[in-house]
Amino acid sequence: MKEFPMPSGVPVWHGNLEDKDLDSMLRFIEAYVVCPKTIKKPFLPYRDKNNTIIFPTGEFVGGYYSEELKYARGLGYTVVPISGYLFERMESPFKDFVSSLFKSRLEIGRTH
Repeated sequence: MKEFPMPSGVPVWHGNLEDKDLDSMLRFIEAYVVCPKTIKKPFLPYRDKNNTIIFPTGEFVGGYYSEELKYARGLGYTVVPISGYLFERMESPFKDFVSSLFKSRLEIGRTH
């Protein structure tokens, strides 16, 4: 939360992301996903036709944050972006808060 970029600004809709590089994106994306059958604990959730959240293997289409898709790709998933909202990158708005909180915890630890 402290170190990673966050989406900011006015979102811009992009209806066709199929030829875009996932690594350059910071967006909420509808993507075609293939989870290998060999993954024992699938990472990406999917809401099925009964409105139940499952973690499937195989092929499916769902909406995800780009950083989740990048992580899933590192686990062996195939990810093809379809469409989504592009955001500007900003430094984490929580950076100062997290640093201050951590500093306070260290100080309290020294006095007890």
